[in-house]
Amino acid sequence: MNEKLLQKDFETLAKATSKHIPPRGHNKRFEKRLLRNKEQGRRRIMFRIAVVALLLVGLGAISTNWNQDTTTEVYAFQQTESYLTSVIQTHLETIENIEHPSTSKIISDTKNQINRMHTDYVEIHSLWKKRPTQPQLISALIGNLKKQIDLLTDLQEQLIKLKTKKQANEIL
Repeated sequence: MNEKLLQKDFETLAKATSKHIPPRGHNKRFEKRLLRNKEQGRRRIMFRIAVVALLLVGLGAISTNWNQDTTTEVYAFQQTESYLTSVIQTHLETIENIEHPSTSKIISDTKNQINRMHTDYVEIHSLWKKRPTQPQLISALIGNLKKQIDLLTDLQEQLIKLKTKKQANEIL
């Protein structure tokens, strides 16, 4: 009985598949489509290769310009660093000339702060030496020097005010 059912299933399957015979010329159209897809695939591959080549050329040009810009930035930073360091030295010399026994506490506290800031500066500078292409480090170095100058300027102004008050008190 199972064989008869199985044979009937095969017969119905054969009838069902015979109804779906492809129309004339189907094979030729299918082959044309395959060839066309193959050609399009080759074009896509060539297009991708061209895009990659252009990207590589562009990135090479950008990195060359970036290295030139970096060199310019490094040179500008070194000049700025030299100038700001000389300003700090000038302020320190001026403060030492103003130094008075009554102001020694303020001066020593400020010098301690300057020393801590200088230690931070040296640490950041060593990081910058390892990675000179990072503009954040240059900004941090310049910011540190500016803070040192601001601190010394404030101290110098305070010392001048104290000195003028003492001179005014001595005159009276």
